[in-house]
Amino acid sequence: MDIVEIDNPNDSVQRASGSYFVSRYGLMSFPDGVSADAVIRERGMTLWLMEGGRRLAQWEQTGSRDDMTELRDRAAEQIAPWVRTLRVLAPLSDLRAELETVRRLQLDLERYDDPSDVVDALVPHAATDEIEQARRDSRAFEPLGSPLAAIVVARLSEAITHTQRVALAAAPSPTAADLSAAWSVPAATWHGQPEPLGRMLARELLAGWASTVSLRDPLVSWAVAQNVAKAHVHELTGIARTTINRIA
Repeated sequence: MDIVEIDNPNDSVQRASGSYFVSRYGLMSFPDGVSADAVIRERGMTLWLMEGGRRLAQWEQTGSRDDMTELRDRAAEQIAPWVRTLRVLAPLSDLRAELETVRRLQLDLERYDDPSDVVDALVPHAATDEIEQARRDSRAFEPLGSPLAAIVVARLSEAITHTQRVALAAAPSPTAADLSAAWSVPAATWHGQPEPLGRMLARELLAGWASTVSLRDPLVSWAVAQNVAKAHVHELTGIARTTINRIA
């Protein structure tokens, strides 16, 4: 991937699509770690991993321009195995923000006697088929909003889980593709500091793994029902024959 260099912090590089890097050397500001308002200013390099117009990851180091250029190029090489995973995870922030909005509307539906305004706010978050399903599911005395909110929450929750599973499948081996602590998540904080990129990746991949593990029993049962021999299930998965017999 190519690296586009900019000089002015207000400069903008936004391609319509594709992965690339943007870097800038200049004055940087960091929290001093003592006072909430105090900052430390030093010269250094910032490197952003971009996907179209979206920032996927950010790397920062202080030092001279000559030293930083070499370190920057190494950082770009280091994150390369994770680019596919980060592209998969990119929609999660939007999905979670929408899920939070819909859950808040879901609570409002229970709180107000006349929820018509809340339903109006909820409808733009729903697809046409979801609205039709909510109408079929709602009883004569029940407003449309409650079943519709439940449908949208279920869809968004499943989208988040699916994204985490796909990211897990796309991820390199963590032990073979470690990340420097200098990589962080743009605009995300953890204990008042930029959230380390490795922490975010570990959290999302663990969630994807956990949701996949929960599918083991139904998947084994389904495979046996589809005439996959239990011995073959054992060969494919390494699951003990006694466990397979108990599940299916």
